[in-house]
Amino acid sequence: MIWRRSSAGSGTSDLGARVASLIVVAGCLSVATTASAAPSGEIPLDPAVTVGKLDNGLTYIVRANGKPKARADLRLVVQAGSVDEADDQRGLAHFLEHMLFNGTESFPSNEIIDYLESIGARFGADLNAYTSFDETVYMLEIPTDRDELLDRGLAILGEFAHRATIEPDEVERERGVVLDEWRRGLGAGSRIRDQQLPILLKGSRYAERLPIGDPAILEKGDPEAIRRFYQDWYRPERMAVVAVGDFDVDSVVAGIRREFGMIPRTDDLGERVDWDVPAQPDTLFALADDDELRGTSVGFSTKRAARGEATTWPAYRRDLVERLAIAMFNDRMFELSRSDDPPFLGAGLGVSGFGRVTELVSESARVEAGGEARGLEALLTETLRARRHGFLPSELERMKAEYLAGIEATAAEREKTSSASYVSEYTRHFLTNEPIPGIDAELSFTRDALPGIDVAECSAAFRDLTGGGGLVVEASRPTSRAEVGEVELRASLRAAAASDPAPWVERTVGTTLVEHRAAPGTVVSRREIADLGLTEAVLSNGLTVYLKPTEFQDDTIVFQGLALGGTSQVEDEDVLSAGAASGLVSEAGYGGHSRVDLDRILTGKVASASPYFQERWHGVSGSSTIKDLDTALDLALLVMTEPNDDPAAFARWRTRVAASLANRASDPSAKYFDRLTEINTNDHPRERPFTADRLDEIDPAVALAFYRKCFENPADFAFFFVGNLDPDDLLPRIARTLGSLPASSAPASRWVDRGVMPADHDVRETVYAGREPRSLTTLTFPSYGGDDPDEWHRLRTACSILERRLRETLREDLGATYGVSASYRWNLVGPARGTIVIRYGCAPDVAQSLGDAALEVLRSLRETGPSEEELATEKEIQSRELETSLEQNGFWLGNLYGLWLRGRDLHEVLDRQDRIDALDLPGLTRTLRENVDPDHRTWVDWLPVTANTESPAADVGAAGLDSRGTDVIH
Repeated sequence: MIWRRSSAGSGTSDLGARVASLIVVAGCLSVATTASAAPSGEIPLDPAVTVGKLDNGLTYIVRANGKPKARADLRLVVQAGSVDEADDQRGLAHFLEHMLFNGTESFPSNEIIDYLESIGARFGADLNAYTSFDETVYMLEIPTDRDELLDRGLAILGEFAHRATIEPDEVERERGVVLDEWRRGLGAGSRIRDQQLPILLKGSRYAERLPIGDPAILEKGDPEAIRRFYQDWYRPERMAVVAVGDFDVDSVVAGIRREFGMIPRTDDLGERVDWDVPAQPDTLFALADDDELRGTSVGFSTKRAARGEATTWPAYRRDLVERLAIAMFNDRMFELSRSDDPPFLGAGLGVSGFGRVTELVSESARVEAGGEARGLEALLTETLRARRHGFLPSELERMKAEYLAGIEATAAEREKTSSASYVSEYTRHFLTNEPIPGIDAELSFTRDALPGIDVAECSAAFRDLTGGGGLVVEASRPTSRAEVGEVELRASLRAAAASDPAPWVERTVGTTLVEHRAAPGTVVSRREIADLGLTEAVLSNGLTVYLKPTEFQDDTIVFQGLALGGTSQVEDEDVLSAGAASGLVSEAGYGGHSRVDLDRILTGKVASASPYFQERWHGVSGSSTIKDLDTALDLALLVMTEPNDDPAAFARWRTRVAASLANRASDPSAKYFDRLTEINTNDHPRERPFTADRLDEIDPAVALAFYRKCFENPADFAFFFVGNLDPDDLLPRIARTLGSLPASSAPASRWVDRGVMPADHDVRETVYAGREPRSLTTLTFPSYGGDDPDEWHRLRTACSILERRLRETLREDLGATYGVSASYRWNLVGPARGTIVIRYGCAPDVAQSLGDAALEVLRSLRETGPSEEELATEKEIQSRELETSLEQNGFWLGNLYGLWLRGRDLHEVLDRQDRIDALDLPGLTRTLRENVDPDHRTWVDWLPVTANTESPAADVGAAGLDSRGTDVIH
């Protein structure tokens, strides 16, 4: 895998795939090469991987891996995507991806989905696919505890590869599904993309071949054109089967030969074009605005010839040097964003590729409204500063430590790496020739190479990185705030080029995280809960600790410390301040250390701890490696005891939040979900939307007082630790840190019932917002399942079966929606108030009929109950999911603290399989009838403004245009 820490900064552009950007403002130097003890030559193949080719040219990549047990991740990877489409096929590469789940020679219609669900795979999670510019990938996760299951999984991939039927009637049904997927992507982001992409990618086929395609061609959806793409591009020479899992490698290779070996080699395989993105000689400006856009960003991109993946160790080292340079620059951007009166809210530099020929080197920043010129000049000036003066030795040593800590943490989990991680890596190997030497080889090389990399080399790499041509300046902003134009941005270019920035200066930061330690606590009681493998202990300050040793990961410990209370403890007028407490304090830092200083102190550490506040509980969550657990505990201690009171940091937080809320009122999605929340909570004052006009309701002093109160009594808290830990070793360390919290006589914190109830009357309402031809419908049914975990489980199961029926009716039969969901939501803590929610998107003109159809599906299920087959499928899926969940630290952590919050016996975590086995048809039918009334509901549609025939909508692009139609049924 070529191991990488993220090079993205904290600011991202609106073009999604790109992160950050750079410009030529000074001369260019080539990267020096410094001799070191690191090896040279070709990067070898990981010996644990079997790579080969069949006689017909199909590639296979196979590895045995036991994480998770009794599972295999399978991929069919096709080197063909939307850039390979002919003019009459734009969007049909993606349409074809859909069609392969809608009929092959051995699996007509939807039988592939039906079969995979019957063996425990969940649609979307365990079977899925994607189409991009350059590839199409089909993904399956298959149980392997029976040989025939794995054989059948490989057979399904074989069906995808060469046995698609592409029946005209199936194409017709799927057309509406694909069109709805296209509709879901419409909005301010797509309109900004459509304005900018033709300029950014000027002269490139990529600008004309978005994977979602041309809706005019999708409307036609010619089966012959789809079939032609399949015949032209789904050739064995362009495909690979990737398989990683708990299996015998030789058996899997034999299965691949059996299922794919009969595909004939292509007699006349046309050459695949590697499309480039040409670098234009002049500076271009891609300035876009939209009345519905929420925020403002500015940036710029240059182009360079793609280097391709590093296939030799010297090339690997070259890329490592560049990644360190990018990391140092982005670290500077983060520090600037946390300065007084920062020029941007967040910024970053990164490199992204389009195909094999061209890479974009991009830098972008999120700015306040009207801040495009200042933000652009700051990006350019900082680029010039780094180009002229380079980086500091202290910066490089910090980034080396961070990089090494990251790759060491990955290597420590070498025996517990998931099959999904490997299969993604090997997919990239086939598509881009990314080397796969194995994490041990990469760690060994990195340890040898890092000492020989110096500041001069990284500074030269940065100058080389920023030396590309084809400059494109980009800005996106709400229409109402689009005052800055090309003239102002050109002035920023000139001002930055003429500037003479001084060398970067770094403040000296201490290395001690906890400056003053209180006396350690002691363990006053301890007991072993043997059947749970759990140790319970109480510390001298009253804090309770639960320790769960596991071997699911070799070098990871996760933890949660929590107490009842949360924001429910404050009155309505203070709820916004309480909800902002974690954000304000996280911005300010802890223990007298600023957020930037904390990053410096934690250099080379893999440890985290953060506060959080839910409605009815609050606490601290964190994780660490084994060696950095003391650091994580110290962080948790500071989070609970020493939040900084920093007005300047609070002001920065307010500025960022204000920028995110500035144009919220013009966001159609925000309008809809705000109104939906108002309806479904009876317009309770605690659930009112957080809008720009409410920002002044947040009082940092109130927030900080609430924060401190929540953590004043350690006896309120239970801390759960799960991972590779030894209770005998860990308990004294917890007593030294968390045990040092002073005992308190304050009353125990408790949650308060503030009377937030589901809607108590039936509502039918339409929110008219936005201009795009799309809709969204939410049907919400109050459901009071009582304080009975078995009843909750039956309701969740019923919703899963309901969702499957809705998918079959609304998507597969009617072809009217890309997706429909049905879910049961309930209070984890407090009164048993829950809701069942059905949600789907579709064309506006069928929103009503699909809602009627959804209600009929619900009524039918409620009246007759599930079928034996539906129940068997659902139980198999749940049992399979439980098998893998039981081997995950997160499962144990979440279930244990959830039971504690509800005051339940922790042993109930062991009842999950019994609860699944106990599911029966009479119980599910009774639960549905007692807890769901199809005629007692809220029904809220989101339709475009143009669909409102009762309100003038001539100026549908006007910001803030919104109208509603309401019918309340008493």
